[in-house]
Amino acid sequence: MLQHAISLPLLPLGSSNQELFSLGWWIIKVVIMALILLITLTAMAYETYFERKVMGRMQSRLGPNRTGPFGLLQPAADALKLLTKEDIIPAQADKWIFYFAPIISFFTAVTAVSVAPFGAPGTPLPGTNITIDPYIGDINVGILLILALSSFGVYGIIMAGWASNNKYALLGSLRSSAQVISYEIIMGISLVGCILFTGTLSLGGMVIWQAGWAGGHMWLILIQPVAFITYLIAGIAETNRNPFDLPEAEQELVAGYHVEYSGMRFGLFFLAEYINMLVVAILATAVFLGGWDSPLAFIAGITGDQPGGASFVGFISGASPLWFVGKMSFFIFFYFWVRSTLPRFRYDQLMGLCWKVLLPLVFVNILIAALLKQFFDVNVNGQVGWLWIAVAIELVWAGAVVFALSRMASGSWFTHSDKPQLVSNVPQLIPPGAKPMMGGDRAVRLGSGRADTTGVQQL
Repeated sequence: MLQHAISLPLLPLGSSNQELFSLGWWIIKVVIMALILLITLTAMAYETYFERKVMGRMQSRLGPNRTGPFGLLQPAADALKLLTKEDIIPAQADKWIFYFAPIISFFTAVTAVSVAPFGAPGTPLPGTNITIDPYIGDINVGILLILALSSFGVYGIIMAGWASNNKYALLGSLRSSAQVISYEIIMGISLVGCILFTGTLSLGGMVIWQAGWAGGHMWLILIQPVAFITYLIAGIAETNRNPFDLPEAEQELVAGYHVEYSGMRFGLFFLAEYINMLVVAILATAVFLGGWDSPLAFIAGITGDQPGGASFVGFISGASPLWFVGKMSFFIFFYFWVRSTLPRFRYDQLMGLCWKVLLPLVFVNILIAALLKQFFDVNVNGQVGWLWIAVAIELVWAGAVVFALSRMASGSWFTHSDKPQLVSNVPQLIPPGAKPMMGGDRAVRLGSGRADTTGVQQL
C-alpha cells in the first residue's frame, strides 16, 4: 500500500537490472559518488569557517579575515597546516589501534552520507535535458543504516582512548561511549513516531510522503514536534558538541580522547565530527523538514504558476536540491548558535537529562503518535482534514513539553546537586605576626604548618 506508493528504487528511474552491466550507468554513478564526496568534504571545511564567523559575530569579534578575501582561504590554510605538522606517536601506544582509530571514525561518518536524498529522482540538470538521481543510493532501511553507522563510529573514539596509553584519553573515550550509547537510544526512538505515520524507513520515501506525492500530507515537524525536539537534543549530544562535549572537556581532560593525536590523524577526528554534524542535519531535513520540498509551494497555487517552471515563482515554489541544502544549512547554524550561547553541562546533568527526562518523554510521544495514527488516519481517501486535528493536539503537547523542560532546567530536576552551604570554620592564610581579619575563622600562619586559634571566638 503506502510502502509501495512511496518506496524508491535503488536504480535510476527507468532503469532495469540489465543496466547494472552498462558502462554508461556505472560512469554516471561514479561521477555522482565523486561529486557528493567532494561536496561533503568541501562543506565540512567551510563549516569551520562559517562556525568561526558566526561565533565571532555573536561574541563581538570579526572571526577569520586574514587568509584570502574575507578569510575564505582559512580552511585551506588549516588543511595545509594539519598535513605538514609532525605526526607524533606515544612510545607506549598500541600502534596498530592508534593508526586505525581515526580512520574508523572518518569512514563511518562519510559512509552515512551515501543514503542522503539531496533531491527527487529524475532531477533535471539546469540548462539541459539530462535528469539524474542526486543521491548515491536510497535503500528501504536508510534510517537504520545511518543509526548503525553512528553507533559504529564510537568504536574509533574508544580505540583512540585505549591505544593512547593515557589516562585522560581513556577517560574521554569512556565518557564518549556512555554518552553516545545513551543518546543514540533517544535519537532512534524519536524517529519511531515518524515511521508510524509514513510507513517507511526510506529517507526518500519520507520526503515524498511529506511532499504530498502520496496523498496530500505535510511536514513531519508539525505532526511530530516533540520528536523533533528530542531528536535535536540527542543529535547535539550524539556528535559531542557543546553543551554536551564532555568527552573532550578541556578543563577536565586536557583534550579528551584525541589528546595524543597530532597532524592529519587529529584532522581525521576533526573531519569526522563535522561530517557527523552534516549527517544529523541530513536526517533532520529529510525526516522532519520535508527534504527537497519547497516551503513556498503554496505561492504557485495563488499565482497559477507551474511549480518548478521557468518563472521566478515557479522556481522558488518547486522542489529542488537547493531547498535541501538550505534546510541543512539552517540546522548547522543552529549548532553554532547553541555553542555560542550555552555553557557545558556537568556529566551527571548530561546523563540525568537522558535517562530521567528524555527517555520517558519519547515513550509517551510514541504512545500519543500511535493513538493519533489510529483515530485520525491521514490516509483515508487521501484527505487531510482530520490531520489538522492531530496537528493541533501535537502542538499543544509540544507546548506543554517545552514549558515542563524549561521548569525542570531552572529547578535542576534531572540532577540533584549539592546546594552551597555557609561554612563558619574555614582556614585563612595570614602572614606571620598578623591577626585574623574576621572573628570565628581559623587562621593558618604562613610557614607554621599548623592552625593558630589564639584569641579566635567561636560562632
